[in-house]
Amino acid sequence: MLDINNIYVSCQNFAYDVFDCLNAVNSEDVAEIHLAGYAINTYEKGDVYIDDHGSKVSEQVWNLY
Repeated sequence: MLDINNIYVSCQNFAYDVFDCLNAVNSEDVAEIHLAGYAINTYEKGDVYIDDHGSKVSEQVWNLY
């Protein structure tokens, strides 16, 4: 299962390029695609993206799909 929201959230939190991460996935290994929502917690040192599954699927994640 390819969790697109999880990849997006991780890339935001660790400053990875989301397209590099997605392009590294072998499409033949993907049987399902999972979409979910995320929340953003804001702290003094910056934002932290949380894969919460309670929020709407964001436009960014839909575009990656």
